[in-house]
Amino acid sequence: MDLYHWLPRRKSRLGRPAYEPLKLFLALLLKIRENIPYDTVLVRKIRENETYRKFCGFGSRNIPSHDTISRFNRKLTERRLQTIISKIDRRLADIGAFDRDDLAIDATDVLSNGRNRHNPDPEAGYGYKSDKERFHGYWVVSVAGTKSELVRAVRVTPANVHQSVTAQQLFDDLQSRELCGATLLMADSAYDDKKTYSRCIELGLVPLIAYNPRKARVKDFTLVKSSNWRKRSLGTEGLSLYQRFYRDRAAVERYQSTFKELLNGRSLPVRGLVKVTRHLLLTCILSQLIGCLLYTSPSPRDLSTPRMPSSA
Repeated sequence: MDLYHWLPRRKSRLGRPAYEPLKLFLALLLKIRENIPYDTVLVRKIRENETYRKFCGFGSRNIPSHDTISRFNRKLTERRLQTIISKIDRRLADIGAFDRDDLAIDATDVLSNGRNRHNPDPEAGYGYKSDKERFHGYWVVSVAGTKSELVRAVRVTPANVHQSVTAQQLFDDLQSRELCGATLLMADSAYDDKKTYSRCIELGLVPLIAYNPRKARVKDFTLVKSSNWRKRSLGTEGLSLYQRFYRDRAAVERYQSTFKELLNGRSLPVRGLVKVTRHLLLTCILSQLIGCLLYTSPSPRDLSTPRMPSSA
């Protein structure tokens, strides 16, 4: 896997030689992992810390300015980052990280960067968590492996966009993934709708989705008619699988806990959907690369990225 081919490069041949895209990309990952708020602070810490310089691949006299890092960051579009996520996912599949996995989908809330209560992020939205607590921010909707606890696909939306709508985009992403024999997809009651069931079946997955009585207007699932599309989709065998394996859905929640740890308490240093999406997808890529290091012990050259430095 070589990330170099998927990173933006300067096309002009005029001026000084450009910095290698991979080194700038690693600097951005370092910024997220160490919770460094600004590019100016990042450059200063790289100058002062030899471990940081080695991780990024910079020499002591060849360190980019904060403007260079900022320009490179702006070139990382959502489409480009999603391509990188899919390539790393392919690498994880090749090394057997997903061989025993089924899939689980869930959303986690990320609070917006509000300078104060009178100046919230205008592109964020208001949403409700499972405990009915209202928040202002974004949803990070993820599909993760039940055994590996690694992300397979991810999307970011304002919190006022329902999770089941975003799930349709994730199913589009999963169509291009190597599912490695996965047969089940677990989800909570937020995804209990006909489209989710249909897309799961199209992908060859059995939908083990928690019953939502408010949508069906029947209090107990056992009282739902056998002609109902839920029971027809699952069948007798599907109901048995639900009882045996639905608890594995907790894997996606454990992944989200790891994701939040990388965000240092779900904090967002940026505002606006484009910048927030870029920041959160970079965090997702960081978690994938850590997963690569956990499942294999290759040389840094094989992964096209060195090991993450310890906190300094």
